[in-house]
Amino acid sequence: MSFAGGSGRSFGGKSSQKKDRKKKQEFHKHRVKFTDEEHIDFKQLKDRVALALDKLGHQVFSLEPGGYSFHNWMMSFNLLLDDFEEKAVPSNLPKEYYDARLKITADLLQPAETADIDWEIQNLETEINSVKLHMSELTKQASEKRERLRERVSKIDHLKREQMNSEEELGQATKSLDKTKKKQSLFARLFSTAKNSSVDSAKKRVDSLKSKKEEIDENLQELEAGSKDLGKGLEYEIAILREKLDSMQQSEAEFTAKKEEKSQLSERRAQATAGLSQIISLLKLGEPAIEEKTSE
Repeated sequence: MSFAGGSGRSFGGKSSQKKDRKKKQEFHKHRVKFTDEEHIDFKQLKDRVALALDKLGHQVFSLEPGGYSFHNWMMSFNLLLDDFEEKAVPSNLPKEYYDARLKITADLLQPAETADIDWEIQNLETEINSVKLHMSELTKQASEKRERLRERVSKIDHLKREQMNSEEELGQATKSLDKTKKKQSLFARLFSTAKNSSVDSAKKRVDSLKSKKEEIDENLQELEAGSKDLGKGLEYEIAILREKLDSMQQSEAEFTAKKEEKSQLSERRAQATAGLSQIISLLKLGEPAIEEKTSE
């Protein structure tokens, strides 16, 4: 009985020792596995943060009032880093990371330098307003000249009708003179008084109609010559100014776009997020923090 009892105690002791060794082995395996998973998790966290930083660095702001702005972008930037630090555990991150974040944030908050672009835009606006004013004056003058041209055209039409009537009257008067000369008898030709009384009267009418026609022709020629050039110079000058205005407005739009791009700090934001992403990718969890976690 005593042997059996001793054997039972001996067997039970060996069984207990085996169980303890098994527990210890499982505990050590768990510690190693937990450390590996922690390392992988931190790498995945860094990868996710790097991807998010890259997206942030290439975001474009909205130009509409109340749209996505630099203020909103900085909030997203800080929230992303705060979340990263919380998940990584602040005590695991080195001082160099926090120093880099502070420096990059301070650089981002520096206002954009747009003084040179503002100067170009201001000069263009002044010149554009001057050209617009000049065009307005020329347009008014051209309008007045077009009104005078319409009056001239009306006068020309009137003179042309008078010219046609004058030509017709002169033709009839000339025919009448020729007939008068032919109808004179031999007796009438012998007496100058009889001759002059009929022929001279017809000649005077012909001469008067010729003078009238010549005057109409001169007035018509003068009006037509003046009408051809009336307003032409102004219209040409206005067209040149319009081309100049279009070119200046296009330049103004380009400078405005550059200012908006600078105001968005596109290049600075891209460089900042890329730099911070590189810093984060090189981070390693602090050894004390790992040991503390694995010993739990």
